[in-house]
Amino acid sequence: MEAAASNTIDNHSSGLQSDRDTIEAALETMPTPLFAVLDGGHFEDLEKELLQADIVGGSLFLEGGKADIRRDGPWLVSLHDTRVRGKIMDIAHQQPCAVFWSCQAGEQVLWRHLRSINQVLVPDDRVPHNHGKSSHPVIYERVLFRHWDPNVLGGFLPLFSIEQLSRLLGPADGILLSVSDSGRFKRALRPTYLPKMPRGPLRIEPEQVEIVSQVKVRVMVGRVSEYLRSVAGEQTRSMSNDELAAFSHGSIREAMDLGVTSEGSHCRWAYMKLVSGGRISSSSSVIGAMRADDVDISPNDRVTILMQKIIQETRRL
Repeated sequence: MEAAASNTIDNHSSGLQSDRDTIEAALETMPTPLFAVLDGGHFEDLEKELLQADIVGGSLFLEGGKADIRRDGPWLVSLHDTRVRGKIMDIAHQQPCAVFWSCQAGEQVLWRHLRSINQVLVPDDRVPHNHGKSSHPVIYERVLFRHWDPNVLGGFLPLFSIEQLSRLLGPADGILLSVSDSGRFKRALRPTYLPKMPRGPLRIEPEQVEIVSQVKVRVMVGRVSEYLRSVAGEQTRSMSNDELAAFSHGSIREAMDLGVTSEGSHCRWAYMKLVSGGRISSSSSVIGAMRADDVDISPNDRVTILMQKIIQETRRL
């Protein structure tokens, strides 16, 4: 891998109460105009909410695809005045849903660039030993890159090489985001020595994917363990912190193998696994339902449906 770009990226701790002030102060250091890319997945209907606030947002997904995917995807908002900026800061302070961009080239140029990084190349995990540690070349696949999720982008940003940072920034002058997973904010300002943007899609290397995956699992283990302590006190009372962490880690790995991605779904799966004494993991009907070939129902939704059915059955007893 080429030289890392981590020395161009600022990492700062920020407490919850001072987070908004810290982010606003950091925004002041970035060239205008400023923009926010919001994660529609945190809202019932972000476009509608923005319009009700008299704010225009542009989707980074073109019309014509599935409406729910477009609704839950990324939305670009120009922070062109203090009213809009204040409203977006209110939204971003409430939940981890915003990545801020600086781009002197303007909104349309940034919009086109951001669409070009909606998909990236990553190692194809369906290919055995496709980790870059053997003599075989790495085989890549094109996947959706949730650069509008500050926790996703914040995980990769410090790992990127100068060439990768150039491809990520494109015409932009800087990126600012707050990473709720670590309680830190990260800012990447365009360095003067940045090489010309490479052609083709942004490519993420095997070791970068592995590092981010390990960090994500560690964070998730803590959150799932905390959740289980709060909702299953009787079942977890006799478990040490290490024992509960080991259980949560095993549950997360199992759920990931079933396609589960969201934190809430991981918590639900772990809870059902815990209270069932592990029987849910060995149930052929449950595993069959989780692996069913139905593209209209995501694994995250299947976990929710499964939990609802269990609750309904319990109430009938």
